[in-house]
Amino acid sequence: MPTPIVLPTLHLIDIENLHGACPRGTLNVGRATALLERYDSIVPIAVGDHLIVGCNPGIGLEVGLAIGGGRLVVRGGPDGADQALIDSIDLDHVARRNRRVVIGSGDHIFVRTVLGLLARSVPVEVVGRPGGTSAALRLTGVPVHPFVDAMPLPQSA
Repeated sequence: MPTPIVLPTLHLIDIENLHGACPRGTLNVGRATALLERYDSIVPIAVGDHLIVGCNPGIGLEVGLAIGGGRLVVRGGPDGADQALIDSIDLDHVARRNRRVVIGSGDHIFVRTVLGLLARSVPVEVVGRPGGTSAALRLTGVPVHPFVDAMPLPQSA
């Protein structure tokens, strides 16, 4: 009897969202690696899974070095990383090639993508910062895993 094929999970990660904010110089390779390791401890990235990480151009080199075998997408401007992630996938292709999708961002911009995947019977999960996952994204009904950072940002005075 042949072994059943297990389709990979697609991980779409907005590393800036998981970090909290990323002005130039605030995210080095070590910090980016730590964020990805924390994500992996919440939703494991298995061998064969697909990883796409989005960020702004100011931290692209650091993030690119941290992700190893994953794919980096870069775009500037408001919601640039989010939009780069969304534009990097085709929902029909994802539905044929992946068993589930995990979105590492709590931004509301992903609601349309989540609904499109659910309409194609693709299970979706979200990993987002506590208090940073939009109400609209939570209302989609997908599981939300809290991303509690081991190295939180310092509080402003």
